[in-house]
Amino acid sequence: MVKTVNEEIVGKRQDLAAEHQSAMQSCETQFEDFEVLVVDLRDSLGSYLKKRPLVASGLVFLAGFYVGWKIKPW
Repeated sequence: MVKTVNEEIVGKRQDLAAEHQSAMQSCETQFEDFEVLVVDLRDSLGSYLKKRPLVASGLVFLAGFYVGWKIKPW
């Protein structure tokens, strides 16, 4: 059976739509995995810094010193 041009276009469009749907599901899965990773990292870092407040204050001091050095207000 010979396909018309319209049938070929519709077939290609359906194939592209299926590929797009598959890619979207893959991206959603990767985003969910990344979101879980970020939440776990935040929780771990938060509990570590609650146990060691001197480390937290040292990091904040170093970050402020670095930013101040880059701005150079003097």
